[in-house]
Amino acid sequence: MIKFQEPYELEQSLEYIRDTFHEEHTDGDGKYTKLCRDWINSRMGSRHTFMMNSCTSALECAIRAVGIQEGDEVILPSFTHPSTANAIVLAGGKPVFSQIEKDHMTLDPERIEEKITSRTKAVMVVHYGGISCDMDPIMDICRRYDLKVIEDCAQSFLSTYKGRYTGTIGDFGCFSFHGTKDIVAGEGGALIVNHERDVRKVEIFRQKGTNRDSFVRGDSAFYEWVDLGSSYSPSELNMALLYSQLEQADEVLVKKRKVYDYYRHHIERIIESSHSNIRLICSSGDTQAVNGHLFYLVFNEEEDGLHFVDFMKRHDIDVRTHFVPLHESLMGSQYIEDPSEFALEKGLGKRLVRLPLYANLEHVDYYKVVVVVKDYLL
Repeated sequence: MIKFQEPYELEQSLEYIRDTFHEEHTDGDGKYTKLCRDWINSRMGSRHTFMMNSCTSALECAIRAVGIQEGDEVILPSFTHPSTANAIVLAGGKPVFSQIEKDHMTLDPERIEEKITSRTKAVMVVHYGGISCDMDPIMDICRRYDLKVIEDCAQSFLSTYKGRYTGTIGDFGCFSFHGTKDIVAGEGGALIVNHERDVRKVEIFRQKGTNRDSFVRGDSAFYEWVDLGSSYSPSELNMALLYSQLEQADEVLVKKRKVYDYYRHHIERIIESSHSNIRLICSSGDTQAVNGHLFYLVFNEEEDGLHFVDFMKRHDIDVRTHFVPLHESLMGSQYIEDPSEFALEKGLGKRLVRLPLYANLEHVDYYKVVVVVKDYLL
């Protein structure tokens, strides 16, 4: 069976994990947390990165820093992971689902403005599959309406938009290093804060509502509870694993982009020459701007997507559908009145199928994937 995903060279982290035992510091904010933070700041040109125990925590922390309260509204795509919406709801806010555009399944800038009301406080963009949203028009809208921008970069670590890293364009950038991502910590994340005014709010909320960071720096005489907060700092064990992964990040990028580009070149040609009446949309984008996180096909009908999954698995290739659009979910359906507005998203959780794509994927395997896709279409 060709696996759908696997992490890259985890054994490289063993030296650093052993070092945490020697340091006798396995809880948060130690040596490896700082090394990971500094690596991200140096690479991405950011000044304020907070390592987190998950991207979910980073999203929740960003929402709290924005000051979302009961009745406030936040615009986000319906096609996203539940964590994006949960962060809003947990703070008492209302998620306002907006449409995606057809090329990259990211938030459609042309549909945002119609969703803005006097209660709108922020827009959450999701860089789906490692391809950036069209940030220029989104930022222009948000500046005109004085809205904060939170970038959900769970799938787009080290992807860029017009030369800038995703997560450094809006007010906040939220990243995932979950075991299913390209660079992993087992469980882990990061939050980039792009404006000085928000740093202290994040610092306090991340540290259980205390002034611990200020106290450790010597800026506060006493360690005390000063505001609402939660526990979001990651274990040093996770950060030791992550640091070894960050050191290999460029190697991972090169290898994943190679597979991504191979799929893109060959499968797009297959689709163009296919006489099948099943229309497919192939993910695209500048290979040097995307991190190669996902390569997916979108079928017109749900049954076509599920049939393709079954066909590929009969050929020992593990392919996956993706999350149900939130407006179609049990929880999310309560936040919309007219599901017919989401024609592109309808059934997308079953129509979109992701192909195997990871740094260790051998040429013989991704060659086979293309051959079997061709057999299915032709």
